Amino acid sequence: MVVLGPWAFGTTQAWAIWSMNACGYLLATLSLLRLLAEARLRHRSDRDTDSSTPPGLLPRRAPGAILALLSCTVFLLGYCLVSVLNARARYLPDERSFEYFPSFLSWLPHSYDRDRSLAAFWSYLGLAATFWAAWDWLRRDASLTSAGSRLRRLIWVLSINGALLAFQGLVQRADGGGKLLWLVETRINREATSQFGPYAYRSNAAQYFNLLWPVMLGLWLWLEQSPDAGGRRGRLSSRHRLLLPLVILVAICPVVSLSRAGAAVMLVELAAAVGVVALAWRGSRSTLFWSLGVTALALGGSAVLFNGEALAKRFVTSSQDLFQGRELLYQTAARILADFPLLGTGPGTFEAVYPLYRNSPEDFWPAQLHNDWLETAVTWGGIGGAVVLLALGVVLGQSVLHCWRDGFHAPAGRFVSMIWIALAGCLIHAR
Repeated sequence: MVVLGPWAFGTTQAWAIWSMNACGYLLATLSLLRLLAEARLRHRSDRDTDSSTPPGLLPRRAPGAILALLSCTVFLLGYCLVSVLNARARYLPDERSFEYFPSFLSWLPHSYDRDRSLAAFWSYLGLAATFWAAWDWLRRDASLTSAGSRLRRLIWVLSINGALLAFQGLVQRADGGGKLLWLVETRINREATSQFGPYAYRSNAAQYFNLLWPVMLGLWLWLEQSPDAGGRRGRLSSRHRLLLPLVILVAICPVVSLSRAGAAVMLVELAAAVGVVALAWRGSRSTLFWSLGVTALALGGSAVLFNGEALAKRFVTSSQDLFQGRELLYQTAARILADFPLLGTGPGTFEAVYPLYRNSPEDFWPAQLHNDWLETAVTWGGIGGAVVLLALGVVLGQSVLHCWRDGFHAPAGRFVSMIWIALAGCLIHAR
């Protein structure tokens, strides 16, 4: 899944979405079957199945946080499913009209486009199944520094795949081709500068790379501070240093993609990551400064080499694009939110509901709001949006408690810090 997802055109086409959903359902089914088998065999063994929980990575004595996160997951899935079963309307795209259902309960979540909310439910179910199956798989691993660590192998796969993805995107940008992977011509964003690699929209590519490279750097920092991992000092300490050039290759892409948000978020993440590395660094300061200098030179040189002038021009027009263009979309979305403050219009319904609030039929009709925070509030309402924030808060709170207990200066604390740098960048992208 982690290899196919980005290459399948960013998992935006129906076949790719359903392939990922099916894989998520399969993973969850396998996890449930294993749990059932384990329950039957538990009385035959005195071994504690949770004894292999990785110290410093997943909670050992905080089942409340896991239960809270699981409860949020179930609530959000149930909220979405109720909005489908209690739908208010169905949008008919060919006729550009709504078919309204008279029998619905207004005090329960309800959707103004049953079909889109149903598609959203299946995707959210696949995401939830993947997340919890992956959590169950990882929590049974030994420590990160063991030779067979699942988490380390997973991040290595992500890193190598991301580096190949970055290389392909850079080559295609230099080539100037307007077909994704030199194969598929898109219906929208047909210009090569609007795309990047397999992604039909450059901002989506920038978001993925900005999620990935801090985690790669976090793994390098963890292993750099634990050179005797698994008792294999020489081999492991030399192998993990291959991550550094891969990190630079991946970090270049948000700048080269010509995404303004991608470039800005990358710089913010870079500043935060440099701070974490500087605080954690135990080796020679000259080595650290040389590494930072090479990174800065690589990023700056790539920005100039790959359409640096075009990126500068995009920042010149930022005020016009954001405040005269997207700000009008936000004002329209605010009117929708005022009409549906608590229950929203239904998950996935933004594109269908938005045209009802346009000032005229000639106004722009977006498929996305370009503000995921506001779009979540519009479609999920105050109740659903609050639970989304609660789930995020549970994860953040548990991470802070973990780092506080084990110490930020422990390798696990730095690794978690890098993950939060990546996630913070993603949340800024969402705005």
